[in-house]
Amino acid sequence: MQILVFISLSIIAFTKQYDLELIHSFKWLNFSFNIMEEYDNYLLYKNYKNCLFTRSNKKKFKWWDLRFCSLMEKNVPATLSKIIHLDNKTLLSPFPSWEGNNIGNASALQSVLGFEIDLEDNIWVLD
Repeated sequence: MQILVFISLSIIAFTKQYDLELIHSFKWLNFSFNIMEEYDNYLLYKNYKNCLFTRSNKKKFKWWDLRFCSLMEKNVPATLSKIIHLDNKTLLSPFPSWEGNNIGNASALQSVLGFEIDLEDNIWVLD
């Protein structure tokens, strides 16, 4: 019981130190599919239930802000994505591309565990 109280107080103290802001809210994780059949299969097999959102990072480049996220789990359409807004929807767009996230292709991303963006705008990915 005392441990739970300590953890709760720590979280309250942490959140008071920083101004927190909700940037994105997802009811479910949807992607910017190029082919309608892939979207239909994603819905049919309920692959969105298997998406585990693991990491998010914002990077301010010279001309725009980009937000990236990584997902882990079996049958996730893309394990590294950009968060985009399209037709008043927040979607995930595979990064660097759909081909770069092709499940089963050993030269593509398979299960991104983490990523960082350095000061020279290079993205470092642990896959």
